[in-house]
Amino acid sequence: MNEQILCYLPGPLGWSGTLDRICREEGVRTVPVSPARCGQTLAALLGLSPAAANPPHTAPREPVLVLCGFTRERMEAFLDRLRREGVPPVLKAVVTPTNLGWTLAALAEELARERRELGG
Repeated sequence: MNEQILCYLPGPLGWSGTLDRICREEGVRTVPVSPARCGQTLAALLGLSPAAANPPHTAPREPVLVLCGFTRERMEAFLDRLRREGVPPVLKAVVTPTNLGWTLAALAEELARERRELGG
């Protein structure tokens, strides 16, 4: 699978142009996710399964980036470049066989909970 990033970016963000530029330069496909689509599964958002009707959900309040199709080395290099070029820490995840069935909203909630528990 080609490298892709599901990008949920609520509201205008000063660094979103930097993210777009880096993705273009690195050949990474961005898949924008609107608040209305946050109730869809990662698989549906990536086009791997049909989109079901959106269940009730609350869109995340903060940005979420979900990486798909990256090797470990490539992911580390890509994330390092994001940091170096000023993309702030946001909720991030990697697509796994387990979370493909999760909605973006549920994944964001879990990532936020984990960050709170770790004191971040």
